[in-house]
Amino acid sequence: MRKILLIRLVGYGIDASNHWALADPEYVRATAFGTTSDNEFAAPQAGHIAQVPLAEAAASKELATAKYISDVRTPQRIRHHGHRATDPGGDPEATTLLTTPAARLHSVVSTIWTWPAAFVGSSTPDTSLRTTATVACMTLSVSTGQAVDLRVQLAGEVLDRVERSLQVRLLPDMVVRKRRSVGAGTDRDTWVRIERRLLDKIPDQGWNGTESAARLEGIAQPDWHGCVVWRDADGLAMWRADETELLPGTPIGSAVLSAFPALPDEWWDALNASLDALAAQRTRRVATPDTDTITQALVTESIRGAFSDSFDTAIERWVPAHADLNWANMTAPAFSLFDWEDWGNAPLGLDSASLWASSLAVPALADRVRHERRSDFESREGKLMTLFACSKILGPYAHPEDPRLEPARRMAEQVVKELQAG
Repeated sequence: MRKILLIRLVGYGIDASNHWALADPEYVRATAFGTTSDNEFAAPQAGHIAQVPLAEAAASKELATAKYISDVRTPQRIRHHGHRATDPGGDPEATTLLTTPAARLHSVVSTIWTWPAAFVGSSTPDTSLRTTATVACMTLSVSTGQAVDLRVQLAGEVLDRVERSLQVRLLPDMVVRKRRSVGAGTDRDTWVRIERRLLDKIPDQGWNGTESAARLEGIAQPDWHGCVVWRDADGLAMWRADETELLPGTPIGSAVLSAFPALPDEWWDALNASLDALAAQRTRRVATPDTDTITQALVTESIRGAFSDSFDTAIERWVPAHADLNWANMTAPAFSLFDWEDWGNAPLGLDSASLWASSLAVPALADRVRHERRSDFESREGKLMTLFACSKILGPYAHPEDPRLEPARRMAEQVVKELQAG
């Protein structure tokens, strides 16, 4: 269990009297002091903190908190603060709402912080105007029956347990925190990836993707060494830590890129060789993109929810897929594909469409992906997977400033016409 703070901002330049934002004591500058500059002492601005009306939160029986919390040691990453679920140009994993039952909120206290309005975007400094923050305290535990953000909710005892079980020491300067997982280098030159998953998100086939992927042939991936798995004390979630060899290169970027990476032709050749080799494997596993088991029903529902119903969505060809193919899970200059926890059978073209969708903010990069994987995109299944990927961009959580919106909309219109024409 740990104590965290909720901050409500009221004052000059801020229309947030009914909005709350989370301020973890360890990350308070990255949340309550969020700004587009690297000035760690800048005061809060309403647009720079993820907000939700308290009434809306109460209606849903949940209290939404911060959408983005960055490590105070890397303040420049706060620039992603304003992104929504579709996260234009940034990492989707950096934008998921943290939620907790509203009943956990308690002990609202008096205003304890004030800042001069000069630091809240005023072009004419006026120290007589001030911004205030009302603070409430609540207790939050990693062991909850809901998804948690491991960038801010990973308890020290989890790391201790991993070190004891695998008999390694995790190196603090090599820790990489993501929403669903935390990775770290070790004192024996290996890599450990830690993930927490709710029991209802673990399919009947089990939750051993990284381990089972070790038997795949012809694919550039880090060798798997071992793992430790345990169940939360409350019985609602499982933890898993996998140890693999170190990556041969650096992850190319966030899941969604905003610039064209310098990748040689040899890199693209290695990507194609690995994806083709993967599709030729045989497995009983079923892919779980975004932790959802992919089925014909899921594909149809996703496509029908965003596009016309005047064409057939039946999938005939299913092949093994990585199921989380994006720029954060591949390395360069040496190609390697990692994070295999969701791999399994999926409609042909799922991986290609996923990589294309994560490239749309850079049109030339998206075109290169379509060129390299053109056999997938030209297939009927590839066209349906293109719409499946577009539905995640154009669906109910679309952000109006997402640079992928327009290219996704144009491609979807083209693909729908092709499918209607047969």
